[in-house]
Amino acid sequence: MVQRKDLDKLVRQADNHSASIIIGARQVGKSTLLGMIRERLARPSEMFNLENPLHLALFNEGYTSFIRTIRTNTIFIDEFQYCKDISSVFKAVYDLNPQIKIYAAGRSIAISTSLSGRSCSLFSHHLRTTEVKS
Repeated sequence: MVQRKDLDKLVRQADNHSASIIIGARQVGKSTLLGMIRERLARPSEMFNLENPLHLALFNEGYTSFIRTIRTNTIFIDEFQYCKDISSVFKAVYDLNPQIKIYAAGRSIAISTSLSGRSCSLFSHHLRTTEVKS
């Protein structure tokens, strides 16, 4: 079992209005970390994996399509780099729906700069050896 160093910090951000974004290379545990946060929060939430063509189509249609689909105020988005304009969805949710908390994970660093003042980014570039339990 892997214990991620940033898990507690991310869980504490659950009531923070900003999007919590995890950025890192392939296979460093971003998806696992999202799942751990979701499990720890134990509140109604929805998970969207943008490797799923149905989920990706929803996000590629933009904010309106996304906001009409969700049924909870806590949203998890994995593999956000596949969406052509995910930053516009994040911006619209932040600006128009302050009750919605987004946790997102992906490989694109450009997302953090395009959300200036709106996001709380955590960089998970590598799995730290101190995070692995024996």
